[in-house]
Amino acid sequence: MNEEKERRRHRRLPLKLEVFCQKVGAESCGLLRAEAVNIAPGGVLLQSSQLAEASEGDLFSLELEIPASDDNLEFGGRFSGFARVVRAIEQSRERDRFCPTLKKHIALEFCARPKLDL
Repeated sequence: MNEEKERRRHRRLPLKLEVFCQKVGAESCGLLRAEAVNIAPGGVLLQSSQLAEASEGDLFSLELEIPASDDNLEFGGRFSGFARVVRAIEQSRERDRFCPTLKKHIALEFCARPKLDL
């Protein structure tokens, strides 16, 4: 049997939340939106068409809001921090009749433990 060994240091948790991010040092690009695909203590995987220019080594400030619920946080909260792009992969194009879009998966590694504000 030829099973692929898991190389990840941390277990990923599936997460579908909106994330706001901005490339550090690039005020002109403004605030960008992405969707978290999964998160772990060491980083987050984002999906976005607005981050098409992101490349390995870029530094981003991130902010995501977790709504209050029994599954996540009783009172909800907002995570914020800095993360560096470790991988940027073009995802398959999602096509519809009116607007073909190209989304990219962006793997980010947290530079420090994200701050949680309740």
